[in-house]
Amino acid sequence: MPEIALAGDADASIRSRDAVVVDVHGVTAYAPNGTRLLDDVSFRAARGEVLTVVGPTGAGKTSLARAITGSLAAQSGDVRLSGSVAFVPQVDAFHAGLTLRQALDFAAGLRIADASADARADRVDAVLDELGLATHARTKIGDLSGGQRKRASIAAQLLGDPDVLVLDEPTAGLDPGYEKVVLDTLRALARSGRTIIAVTHSVDALHSADRVLYLAGGGVAFFGTPKEATRYFGKADAADVFLALESAPDLWQQKFRNHRNAKLHASAATIDDTAPRAAVGAVSQFALLVRRQVDVLRADSRHLVLLALQAPLVGALLWAVLPGNGLVPNADGSYSSKAGVVLLFIVLSATWLGVSNSIREVVRERKILQWEAGSGLSARAYVASKFVTLSVIAALQCGLVGFLATGRQHPNHRIELVLLTAVAGVVATALGLSLSAWSKSTERAGALLPVTLVAQLVLAGEWAARAHVPLLHQARWLVSTRWALEAMAATLNGPTSERTHAVVALCALSAFGVIVTVRAVSRTLHPDAGAAHDFRVPRLRLGFAAVPATGIAVALSLTSAGAGVLALGHLHHGTTTPTPRSTPLAAAPLTTDVTTPAVATPVTTPPVTAPAVTTPPVITPRVVATPAPQETPTTEAPVASDAQIVTPETPTTTPTVLPQPPTVTPTNATPTPSPMSNFFKLFTFFTPKVGK
Repeated sequence: MPEIALAGDADASIRSRDAVVVDVHGVTAYAPNGTRLLDDVSFRAARGEVLTVVGPTGAGKTSLARAITGSLAAQSGDVRLSGSVAFVPQVDAFHAGLTLRQALDFAAGLRIADASADARADRVDAVLDELGLATHARTKIGDLSGGQRKRASIAAQLLGDPDVLVLDEPTAGLDPGYEKVVLDTLRALARSGRTIIAVTHSVDALHSADRVLYLAGGGVAFFGTPKEATRYFGKADAADVFLALESAPDLWQQKFRNHRNAKLHASAATIDDTAPRAAVGAVSQFALLVRRQVDVLRADSRHLVLLALQAPLVGALLWAVLPGNGLVPNADGSYSSKAGVVLLFIVLSATWLGVSNSIREVVRERKILQWEAGSGLSARAYVASKFVTLSVIAALQCGLVGFLATGRQHPNHRIELVLLTAVAGVVATALGLSLSAWSKSTERAGALLPVTLVAQLVLAGEWAARAHVPLLHQARWLVSTRWALEAMAATLNGPTSERTHAVVALCALSAFGVIVTVRAVSRTLHPDAGAAHDFRVPRLRLGFAAVPATGIAVALSLTSAGAGVLALGHLHHGTTTPTPRSTPLAAAPLTTDVTTPAVATPVTTPPVTAPAVTTPPVITPRVVATPAPQETPTTEAPVASDAQIVTPETPTTTPTVLPQPPTVTPTNATPTPSPMSNFFKLFTFFTPKVGK
């Protein structure tokens, strides 16, 4: 383990009122559900001091750290800082595929404004040397040890040279050796003139701190030096102190209010407020985030290979399976039902590619977003970088799919269809980003993928337009596959105005998806500010977007199921019953008791010769209608034909076996369709009709 060079010892006490850097006075904060997080918290921290915040679980330690850094809005009280503040979360928020040097270069680009590339590179080198990470500059983040990743997180925040560094559980999950390295690092940073505020449960951190702040039930239970805390609680073991605070938090809060040091530490301090450092502009952030997104994709070689293989495989499958010449018009200029099937499969493939590529992008970087919120990250720049990068990938993939899928269709406007397929993929990318931004986890986002595709299928076709379901027609305005199908149908054989309207609708849906995504990312960056810091749509309330992702999935599932049942019922009542096909009768003979003579039926059609039998054939004479019936011998059964059946004249008790008349199949009968053709006929209910 590398050793951290420590500065000389310094007085740990507060030097003067002018040296106060952090002044927290009477801060009270509540959670959205009304739970009290902080209760009248007051304390001060000086420059060059290490302050440790401890307390039992649920005491409000993390809430206090968020209040200091500005990510938690206080209902009363105020927090005054002299200089800038940076926050190091408990979870290391890095892209694991990047090297340490790459990650710090991008972090420097977000935190250092108006600095040249050389100046940022020099700052990165200085921070790496300061924290003993220079030898790991080319190591991937995923290959660093726990202590090295924690120091890397500290290094990213030190790039902006903050005056106050707030850390949440900096030693969590580390063995005693790495824990000592991290604590020595914090001590060295404090001796260099920074104020360190560490939220921790480490006993060693308590002993190495200059001052200790005990919280219980959201309020202050003690504030002072570690030695004073031991005398105050009367317990040498920190575990016993935690148990006492958890058992009676209100009692310890009241005891400290009556303590002689409470007024001193709660009094206001004189702080020379300094202007905050300028944040990097949105345009510069956009260019930086695009480069980072490209580097992240390049670092994951397996994922990149899968992206490269998706389009050729899907396109080749559509080329082989879709019926050939499906987009070739008939002699009268109309199109068969195969045209709608071909277009539906192409559009659904494009939608699947666009949504699947983007539905996990934002939610898996939620920790990174929360970490970079303090560096002035712009939600618009972040979403724009994601949308542009993923849209280029989706456009290339979907364009290739459209080109391969139409290889055997021979359409008249193949280039236009390929471009519209790419547009459908771009719109699907915006849809996937919006779903990802409003999801709480990658698992929930993945669960939304099949529901989204089924809803796109059900609501896109003509059968959904004919279904009498409330609000179904309005919901179809938000379905991208519907507009993509209409644009393609109009391209093949329709007025240009319809294609223009459909393309405009696709562009509007894409913009709407980006707006919803920006709204969600803004709430992630500023959860207590109502997303007003970064983006706000004037007089437009996107209330539906606040519905959890699970609720969206359930609503789409119920809508799709109800629409399918009602629409199928509507189609059943509106169609004519098909003419049944003649089927051969049973081959078993029919046994009857003949009690009455049978009269020959007049011949209306030419008789049909019966098939050959094992016995010599009996020729049945052609009977003309006469008063006298013809007698048939009982020893041999006659051969019945389609024209007549002759029975014995006199009644008898001996049963006569009459063979079943054979079924004659016309020579021009339609052959039985294959299962694949029946499968494609099923999708004609979903597809639009491409007319003249």
